[in-house]
Amino acid sequence: MGGNNSMMGNCDGNNATPPNVSAEMTVNTEQAIEFAQKYLDANIPGATAATDPTKFYGYYTLDFEKNGKIAGMLSINGYSGQVFLHTWHGTFLEESETQ
Repeated sequence: MGGNNSMMGNCDGNNATPPNVSAEMTVNTEQAIEFAQKYLDANIPGATAATDPTKFYGYYTLDFEKNGKIAGMLSINGYSGQVFLHTWHGTFLEESETQ
């Protein structure tokens, strides 16, 4: 998630992500959901952000639905609120959980 102009920042030092990504994020879970929904409203009309994002070091990741089905995934920077659409996953097939 890091590197040249990625969601988590860029290599020239002009980003909102502190060097210590384990630091407390300034964007909370509710804000992450709001940023995600705002992005979806502007870019994927009719899509709805999930309300249970997964919190990682420096960002949140969540699915979104359209027409009642999972349609994709996006991440929200935990410091700047920037939204990053995951375009490389392809069509959602199924999800499974292991114990």
